[in-house]
Amino acid sequence: MRAQHRAEGPIRRFDHNKHEWGFGKFLSLDTLHEYLANDTLVLGAEVFVIVSTGRKECVSILKNPDGATTHTWKIPNFSALDDNPQFSQAYTVDERKWKLRLYPMGTAAGKGEFLALHLMLVDVLEQNSTCY
Repeated sequence: MRAQHRAEGPIRRFDHNKHEWGFGKFLSLDTLHEYLANDTLVLGAEVFVIVSTGRKECVSILKNPDGATTHTWKIPNFSALDDNPQFSQAYTVDERKWKLRLYPMGTAAGKGEFLALHLMLVDVLEQNSTCY
């Protein structure tokens, strides 16, 4: 059985100015071998859509959001990757196109020690539009 690593963060809003969020220190390169099977890395992202009510003092707890979609990205020959970012194919969730971007050797403070993984909104949103 392969090891699993789950990184969780707060709910993020995507809009015309901010179209990606990610983890600069997603997975330590020291433990990376635990997640490889036949030199293939499998990454996934779960995206769900929250409809904003416009209310500022509203708290919602989502256990199984209705619009949740999980995307799996297999990266073969992982050990042959260089420093350049790798991009998944675009996939659709609730009429929006998304991609995953992986920096195999990390970025910024985590460079050389961690994988960096970002979720990117491919569609350009109109001004004053948001996506959570």
